[in-house]
Amino acid sequence: MAQFSYFVQRELNPRDLQHSQLPERLQAVLYDSPLAARGVDVGPAGAKGVVVSVESRYAIYSPTRQYWHKSTCGEYWIGWSKDSLPSADDLKRPKTLDGDWVEIADGRKFLVPIIHPPTSTIPRARGWGENGEVKLVTLPRYERIMAAGELYYDKVANSQPLGFWNEWEEFLAGLLAVNYRIGLEECRALQCCFESTLDAYVILGVCLGFDAVAADLAAQKKTATLDGGIEGSQPEGGTQAALP
Repeated sequence: MAQFSYFVQRELNPRDLQHSQLPERLQAVLYDSPLAARGVDVGPAGAKGVVVSVESRYAIYSPTRQYWHKSTCGEYWIGWSKDSLPSADDLKRPKTLDGDWVEIADGRKFLVPIIHPPTSTIPRARGWGENGEVKLVTLPRYERIMAAGELYYDKVANSQPLGFWNEWEEFLAGLLAVNYRIGLEECRALQCCFESTLDAYVILGVCLGFDAVAADLAAQKKTATLDGGIEGSQPEGGTQAALP
């Protein structure tokens, strides 16, 4: 068993650390998990702060035994043991949503929810619509992934290009985040996002409910290799490369 560690360069009390005190992106990863924290005088940023994890034995900073990378947002660092990365089971949330299993990257299997009606497994509740009508509404935590699912559904259904690699990476991280303590940084550490259009369509086939499409593409995946269907992510200050 293994877990990720996080360094936050803030003056926080490790013994009374609250989720609301963490950077927003980190809150989204750890919101439903217990927090263990330890203060360190010198962290990966070369400054004082706290190391956070879901287990106390991983709330450590040991540069000789861990890899550390600064998060994309720049508000924290993520670390993991040089000996082993966390597995899908290690990162599973206390409560998961139903869905289906997909193979990500090198064959690891993750349970992903179905995010498109009428077979969606994302919970909804009766609430007020924009005009005061009573309707089923998506819980706020899942609104972003459901909206992204709608966009990808329309693209697949209308045979349109999927977009850009950086957008797909964000979508994949959000999809995995429903059932796992995974965000963009964890997705990269686990190397979940392969630049393969075929992989992307297999995952979309499952999470959007295209069962027949998913089965057909999964069969193709065993006998064919696609190179560069979705092209590179957008470099800073550069031009985004499009997916077919």
